[in-house]
Amino acid sequence: MNSDVICQKSMSVIIVTYESDDCIAKCLESLFEFSDIDLSELEVIVVDNSPKTSARLRNIVQGYQNTTLIENEHNSGYGGGNNIGAKVASGECLLFLNPDTVFIEPVFLSVLQLYKTDQTLGAIGVTLVSEGMQHNNCYGYFPEKRNIFRLCLDKAIRIITGNLPKKNIYPWGAALFVKRDDFMRAGLFDESNFLFHEEPDLCHRLSPKRSLILSQRIIHMEGATFSSVAWRNKIWMQSLLYYIDKYGFNKNAILRNYIIIYYCWLFKYFLFGRSKMDSVKDLIALMKEAKNKSFIAQ
Repeated sequence: MNSDVICQKSMSVIIVTYESDDCIAKCLESLFEFSDIDLSELEVIVVDNSPKTSARLRNIVQGYQNTTLIENEHNSGYGGGNNIGAKVASGECLLFLNPDTVFIEPVFLSVLQLYKTDQTLGAIGVTLVSEGMQHNNCYGYFPEKRNIFRLCLDKAIRIITGNLPKKNIYPWGAALFVKRDDFMRAGLFDESNFLFHEEPDLCHRLSPKRSLILSQRIIHMEGATFSSVAWRNKIWMQSLLYYIDKYGFNKNAILRNYIIIYYCWLFKYFLFGRSKMDSVKDLIALMKEAKNKSFIAQ
């Protein structure tokens, strides 16, 4: 860990790409357009996990001030790529940002002010929306806390009051802020996790500091960086099992709760739209395999 870097900036934005040329340009353009801090206080670090960095990506990055491109020698996943960026970042605050995101309003100054005034804050997220301004996933529940009763109760409260849950959640990794010193003390992202569940693992280690989801919105074109749903589900399942084993949680109890939730989702999709039914069925099958100890990680 490189924790000796002197903080010279207020905000370091770290973007890990993997053949993301089609979306990174709009991401960077919007980031600088809606930045509400001085350019001298902002740096952007793009870590490219692609097998071969394209000339197009190099040209895009070169078009912006205070923006650095690191060409990773191998694909080290979400956590590994972000760790590479974090180790050279000089900002007091880090933003781990997906390339398939678009800023539509300022947020940096609000985050910096919150960290200055509230020492209990760990990770901060934003309200993620689709291109049509519909709410996307912007937070998740810690796997050991996730059950159908909590989801239904929090959903009802959100509908009635408009308030997001404040406990048992972590911000979605598409746009996750954290103070650099806290991130370093927590041990960075666990690189044994190639993809998925890096956020709950990090926030678990940031505890007792709490997470917060802001009302400011960022567009997230969710799923734009994945080409294979089956591969995605397999890696997601593998990372969930790693998280459960790492902290010694009750695997069967967690998987049982997940299976109940996904059967409820299946019923919802059957009634209102079937586009995600195959993916959910695949996840249920993987969880049953894991409960029966027949799941094979790849």
